[in-house]
Amino acid sequence: MEQVSGKLFQRSISKVLPNRIVADFLEVTFLILIGMLAITIHSKLRIPMGIPGKHGIIFMFLLITGKMASRFSFAASISSLGASALLYFNILGFSDPFLPAIYLFIGFSLDLMFLIYGKSEKSDYLIAVFCGLSYMFIPLIRLFLNTITHFPYLSLLGNIFATLFMHVVFGFIGGLLGVKLIRAANKKVS
Repeated sequence: MEQVSGKLFQRSISKVLPNRIVADFLEVTFLILIGMLAITIHSKLRIPMGIPGKHGIIFMFLLITGKMASRFSFAASISSLGASALLYFNILGFSDPFLPAIYLFIGFSLDLMFLIYGKSEKSDYLIAVFCGLSYMFIPLIRLFLNTITHFPYLSLLGNIFATLFMHVVFGFIGGLLGVKLIRAANKKVS
């Protein structure tokens, strides 16, 4: 018997602790790499098509896939931190100085929506709506920044409502694809 007065012996704690720390470290590293991959793909696929928000499919797909596969409640924020780190150090050639903060906000807002609506089983479509709304913060924050700093955003020159709508749509599609992939993988494992 390893319990004395409700406490574990030191050797029992030391057996569990290193494995938990290693597992947490690996999971955080995985989530950061997901964010870095998402923003790297975005930088490599910058094809001027005139369709605002099109990168939301890939970004939100990867972000929600990481979140759904993780046991951390703040997984999307961790992945966004990875994307923001690459953006902050300007390794990929983006010219927007506010982009690291904008991408951090996407992950934070997604985690916050999950937190507000609890941990209960959510429908795939509700999760996809969360993804769409989170990705919509890109043009909303840009509109706010443009108003106070006059930083030029070409995406704001057209119809702002169409830009908002397209960000929601592409974020929704990416989120729905990610959720469906995780659900299918979970069924296959079960």
